[in-house]
Amino acid sequence: MKFWFILPLFLLLGCGLIPPPLSILHTGLDALLWETTGKTSSEHGLSKLTGKECKFLRVLNNNKICMNEEEFLDMFIEMNCEVYVFDKHSNPSCLGDKD
Repeated sequence: MKFWFILPLFLLLGCGLIPPPLSILHTGLDALLWETTGKTSSEHGLSKLTGKECKFLRVLNNNKICMNEEEFLDMFIEMNCEVYVFDKHSNPSCLGDKD
């Protein structure tokens, strides 16, 4: 009974529990979903669960993964852009620096 923690670890990480063809299919479908909506299935699920707009890549810019409308506005104010631009997945950035 020394290794009681291994089973939950395997369940959480999915190590060996999901057959490779299903894992590959899920990854391919996620890539297609991300290309069309800008979000993966996990992000869509988390958005439904929290009632907020969730994108994991926001952490790269030190932002929250899930934001409500007020938090979005705070993010834009903090960015302090003269002109905002959005990529094809609705990620904002500044068009040039504000003087």
